[in-house]
Amino acid sequence: MSKNKELSLRTKDLIKGLENDDLKMVLKTLEKIENEGNEAMIIPLIKLGIKRSETEIRDYVQKILFNLKISSAHSIILDELDTMEANPFRQELIASVWNAEIDGMDHLDTFVRIAIEGSFYEAIECLTVIEESNGELIEEKILESLLILKKYLDDPEKENDEKRTIIQNIMEKVTLFNQGIA
Repeated sequence: MSKNKELSLRTKDLIKGLENDDLKMVLKTLEKIENEGNEAMIIPLIKLGIKRSETEIRDYVQKILFNLKISSAHSIILDELDTMEANPFRQELIASVWNAEIDGMDHLDTFVRIAIEGSFYEAIECLTVIEESNGELIEEKILESLLILKKYLDDPEKENDEKRTIIQNIMEKVTLFNQGIA
């Protein structure tokens, strides 16, 4: 049996282990993934985080994502955030971006959109990602972000929104990006 086929079978076994209903079996699988996992495990881990609400599972998934050193997995996480619907796990996934030192600048508009559409805590996490990222600035993403932010801040119904101050901080940071200062 070739090494690639063996790896593929191993990955399939790990994914199957995540789908188990037994909490202890899932935790054992997560331990194996922490030690032996690869970028093919990122989407199944995200799906597990969305599907399961047990604290032990969520904490373990978060630990794996926070310590993510596989750079090829970074774009997978960012792409998943681009299309992810609101759910309780999304905040943890956003936190994993800055904890794992993933550069989110090429997805700036995604973090701005989530900050506006999401919860107060998601907005805080998005602000942190925006402040901590230091990658290449993409003019198109900056301009799109400024439009989204302006629409939110100009909306009179949003004047008393609990996250308005956070959104204003994001606007200040993105404005500095646009001016080439930050």
